[in-house]
Amino acid sequence: MTFLLNRAARAAVLALALGLAAPAVLAQSTMSTTVNGITVTVIGNGNQIMEDSPDGAKVTLNADTVEASPGLVVVNGEEFEVEGPSAVTLDGSGNVVRVLADGAEIWQRSKVDDLRTRAEGGEVNAMGLLAMAYFNGDGVDRDDAEGAAWLTRAAEAGGAEAQSVLAFRYADGLGVPQDYAEARRWAEAAAAQGYSNVYALLGQMLMKGIEGPADPARGIELLTLGAEDGDDLAQMLLGVAYGTGDGVAMDTARAADLYRAAAEQGNMQATRNLAVLAAESAFAIVPRDEAEALLARLEEADHPDAGTLRGMFERAAAPAAAAEAAPETLYYYADGSETVGPMTLPDLRAAQADGRVGPQTWVIEAGQTEWVAAGEFAPLAE
Repeated sequence: MTFLLNRAARAAVLALALGLAAPAVLAQSTMSTTVNGITVTVIGNGNQIMEDSPDGAKVTLNADTVEASPGLVVVNGEEFEVEGPSAVTLDGSGNVVRVLADGAEIWQRSKVDDLRTRAEGGEVNAMGLLAMAYFNGDGVDRDDAEGAAWLTRAAEAGGAEAQSVLAFRYADGLGVPQDYAEARRWAEAAAAQGYSNVYALLGQMLMKGIEGPADPARGIELLTLGAEDGDDLAQMLLGVAYGTGDGVAMDTARAADLYRAAAEQGNMQATRNLAVLAAESAFAIVPRDEAEALLARLEEADHPDAGTLRGMFERAAAPAAAAEAAPETLYYYADGSETVGPMTLPDLRAAQADGRVGPQTWVIEAGQTEWVAAGEFAPLAE
């Protein structure tokens, strides 16, 4: 499994944390209605209200209200004359609330000032959201230093999610200097609060003894807990452990199940590892049709290993294809004046074992012209 091990080296595994550095993005709720030919849509989480107005429709999302009617859109009491409109959207899914009429923005406001007020008042969740606004440039100019400062404040205030995000960011060097010692410190803090999203990172650091004592048993325990909680990174890393016998007894079938669970969540490293396992097992562990679907996904994503895997698939399939294409060799033996056969080599050996074929019995391979005494027949001597 050398190919797999190389891809699971310490630095590469920690780099995988990048995809989990930002908090999970919640699905945004959407409501829509059409009145007097105007489709009004509201996008965002929180308090949504939709109602008819005398000439159109009125929607509310938390503190913002939009009323649409022919030729006029009113946002929080402010009037905007517009042609039509046929569609009006109140989009509060980001840190900037926007109102669009037929796709053109007519009004916006930033939610960052409200976040800042709440964060400065000590609300830990607001600190974390404000940090991500700065990291992502969402509603404010991007400022990694300001993002790191607010995220650290949230972590120091005991926010488990902030501690987890900060740990991943230190592991990746994302918006902060790469610092595995800080990554482990904050990962330990989040794990102590039972925050399972950090188990993958801390588990891997414990397995490898990164910036602290190695503890493979605890590392496997955390990876297992994270995998059972549905975390795709934990599932992938635990799959590597089972696939290589690192900290656990090697179990490639278990590794395949873990990779499969992570791949179904879109984890491309797990998708790749499962494809490697398919090729290395000559499709005994992962069926060829499933393996081809995995490879197609990698090729579509322009994964750097897709070309190598295609070659591995072709080599893995070649012996099976050759065996399937090659006809089975058959044999005959002479019993007095009678020719017995055709039969396979195992059948011929069985006849030899029970005495029907002796050292002087004439035998021949199908397609050949010369009979040979069984005692001198090479296939029976193998």
